[in-house]
Amino acid sequence: MMLTSVAWRRLSFAVCFAFAAGACEGTTSGGGRSNPTDAASPADGNANADARPDAPPSADVPVDTASPAPDAPMLDVGGGPLPEATPQLPRTPADPRLTRRLVPGPVGLVGSGSSSCSHQAGATGDLWCAFHKKGAAGKDELWAFNANKAAAGVAVACEGDGNASADCRRLTDDLWTGTTLWGPSHPTAHRFEDDTLLFHTGANRLGVPLHEGGIWAWRPAWAAPRRLTSDRGAFCTAQPGTSVVVCAQNVVLDKDPTTSFDRPRLREYDLLAGVVGPAEPVAGLPLSLVGRRENLGADAAFRVRISPSGEHVAFSRVAMVGGTESVEVIRVADIGKSAATVLVTDGADWEIAHDGAKLYHLTGVDRRRGERATGTLAMVDFPAGGPPTTVAENVYFFERLGGNEDVIPKVDGGLALMRGLAGQEPRFALMLDRKRPDAL
Repeated sequence: MMLTSVAWRRLSFAVCFAFAAGACEGTTSGGGRSNPTDAASPADGNANADARPDAPPSADVPVDTASPAPDAPMLDVGGGPLPEATPQLPRTPADPRLTRRLVPGPVGLVGSGSSSCSHQAGATGDLWCAFHKKGAAGKDELWAFNANKAAAGVAVACEGDGNASADCRRLTDDLWTGTTLWGPSHPTAHRFEDDTLLFHTGANRLGVPLHEGGIWAWRPAWAAPRRLTSDRGAFCTAQPGTSVVVCAQNVVLDKDPTTSFDRPRLREYDLLAGVVGPAEPVAGLPLSLVGRRENLGADAAFRVRISPSGEHVAFSRVAMVGGTESVEVIRVADIGKSAATVLVTDGADWEIAHDGAKLYHLTGVDRRRGERATGTLAMVDFPAGGPPTTVAENVYFFERLGGNEDVIPKVDGGLALMRGLAGQEPRFALMLDRKRPDAL
């Protein structure tokens, strides 16, 4: 691994985990109009039966990965030799004034772009980055190192059991490295959400086409990672700019006998949510069980979203065959104390506005029509609910305009939408002022 000494805090962001990872429509977030299928997984109603919050991710395994001194001969920036069949890229000799070797290869960064490193907006602490490498036991290990110290020339020792240096820590020696048909995959599944590193451990049970194992969180101020799910965790995501994390575990998938499309559909899962803040959590799991969610619709009609403020969690489900997708909301502080409130009883493809004041959704969508399905675009107050306001009819899909939670302030700029008017080709339209929803 080579590291430049130039101070860098941001990299291009390309993680897809909207629940989520990027969570991506029809993957972790659900909601897309696809027709996924695959084998089912049995349910486990005990939400946290296998959770061991105070145990480390796995036993320590000594590893001999001694790093050369900072003045040792440098490697080429291009890295080690590539397989003979692989095209060789142009190589540039490493400039010893700019680079130093931290860890002998092969190693790889986890995440993608800025999610490989901590990137909390306004953070004043040091930048930490995470990488994986093969351990002595044959499994992959996950390490996090202090990039500011390394760039400044401080000897950062990433070796042994990870306890030798305060600036480089081994977080697990059992990192999950699978690729799935549905949900997260290695290495982007392990990533920093702001300054919280989420990572997956364990192996899938035979025949399950998604991750099924422990999911953990770690922050630079914590002495050790903390478990977020049981050993049947599927995926987790966090809301940028907040300390709220939501996870799914005890997932049940099914197969649609009418199609050969091989992506599975999520039918049931336990939804967990809670605050994973800068302070190290007290003993016990930091997340609470929101409830058992089910999706009995013909398609994967469900979503989970955290409000921009982190105060609320919204989720949807289809409670009966042939039913509509209802959207519910609950304050994070009320999880386990009170029931969620129903916002809309028919809310396909819904999203929370960037400023958190409205819920946009489609009503009357017939998902059996696939990509030809349209609905009436409407909005309701969030999180209070109330009578919906119609924006447009015969809408195929819409996108929110305005603030991007990672970069731009949380500002609502209206909607872009695609309409299918009678006897005409589909047309794009803009709603730029939600106080005048009819002015398209």
